[in-house]
Amino acid sequence: MLYYTKMTISFEFLINIIILLAEVYLGLIIIFHNPKSFSNRFFLALVFFIALQGIIQGLNISNPDINHDTRVRTALFTVPAQLLFLLLFLINFPKTDSVIKPSHLLILYLVVGSLMFLVTTPLVFEKFTIENSIAKPVQGPLFPLFAGSLGVLVLSNVAAIFARYFKTADRVLKRQISIIGTGIAISFVSLFVFQFILPNYFGIAAFLNYVSLFTLPMLLAIAYAIAGFRIFDIRI
Repeated sequence: MLYYTKMTISFEFLINIIILLAEVYLGLIIIFHNPKSFSNRFFLALVFFIALQGIIQGLNISNPDINHDTRVRTALFTVPAQLLFLLLFLINFPKTDSVIKPSHLLILYLVVGSLMFLVTTPLVFEKFTIENSIAKPVQGPLFPLFAGSLGVLVLSNVAAIFARYFKTADRVLKRQISIIGTGIAISFVSLFVFQFILPNYFGIAAFLNYVSLFTLPMLLAIAYAIAGFRIFDIRI
């Protein structure tokens, strides 16, 4: 309970929360439309972990007493889950039944859960040293496993987007995939660059207060797809 006792609520933090609530609201609209759809469930899970990351990052920024090690580890905590549920969504969309066996899903959940736990320990990042305002990570013994797993998830997402796009004959569905894929790609690349690479390796922290801003492309792309192409068969 003492972890965030000295937290200061800034204007930027409130803006981030408003944007995150809007994303969660969109996820709830979709899941309430058809809660049995696995595509909808995977999308809601993706939105949830993106929102959770934004909240954690906002709390870290608002509390000046949190050390840099904790900031980086908590910022990376939800990344494996985001990549997994994005992949599951891209593979499954727009089908309502899961194309992946429940036993395989369970294995994937356990693997990703393990990665999320490991990144919070010194086994992935032993510590961070600050040199000229730039954080230098000291890799732990399991860093290659963590980084390699994230690499596999990223490449799998890229492959899934291209595979779905080029193998889809339906023109409307192809447009949906291209819009959603573009929005999600912009969001993930922006978050990785502005929330991790620039502050931790180049000492540029000016964008840390706007973590939720970089998830807007995904939100806007999905909203446009819903309105323009009736994605998930939702009428707005």
